[in-house]
Amino acid sequence: MEIREILQDEISIFYELMGEVEYSLFNVGNKKHLEWLKRRIDRLYYNGAKFFCGFDEEGSALGIITILIDEAPDGINEGFNSCEVIKMGVIKGTRNIGYGSKLLKYAEKYPKEKNVYCMYMHTYAGDYNVIAFYGKNGFVPVGILPDVYGPKNEGMLYMRKVIGK
Repeated sequence: MEIREILQDEISIFYELMGEVEYSLFNVGNKKHLEWLKRRIDRLYYNGAKFFCGFDEEGSALGIITILIDEAPDGINEGFNSCEVIKMGVIKGTRNIGYGSKLLKYAEKYPKEKNVYCMYMHTYAGDYNVIAFYGKNGFVPVGILPDVYGPKNEGMLYMRKVIGK
């Protein structure tokens, strides 16, 4: 798998996957859904998010990970920064064979160069497959925000991985 950063004008090949990562009921064919996703992606690029994408030997898309470094001003946090995994997904049919772990490991290199102490992410607390994936890759649960998606949902689970010194 070849992994590289992609710029905003290349991101459209990942619309369907990124929508699915956001909401299981996302429909890339629904104009309102697609407009919402484009606005969300625009905001991420504007805020400095990095999009790293994996491709097979023929150049077909395999997966994507989006990270955002929160850089503190000089003299704050002893010079350390944090990094959030905003989105991550692997194309259906290529899941559970290691591409996600490769994307995550690759994406950890960039924050280390920016003096990031830890990476964190959040997911739906009832998504046990995602929780197990991140756990297998060194992330540990650190907190839960209950009811964030409504009174009958488990809420949001936060996980982190220390990557700095």
